[in-house]
Amino acid sequence: MVLSGDNLEASLRNALKGEQFSLVLDTVGGTTIGDLAKFARNNAPVVGYSSENRQAPVISPADLFYRRLSYHGFG
Repeated sequence: MVLSGDNLEASLRNALKGEQFSLVLDTVGGTTIGDLAKFARNNAPVVGYSSENRQAPVISPADLFYRRLSYHGFG
């Protein structure tokens, strides 16, 4: 299990064991969605369908432009 918090990236690295997400789903918003996106395959969709922390999603432009991730809001 991976929980959002100060050790999110280390927890994801440990849980994924070198694998990558083919889809990222996020309900938290803010910087959490960007942290999850770092572990997505190139060209993967990133979907935000809520914002529990009431912050706009923050995803690195490098992930969007160079890794060709796509962000989709769903509501």
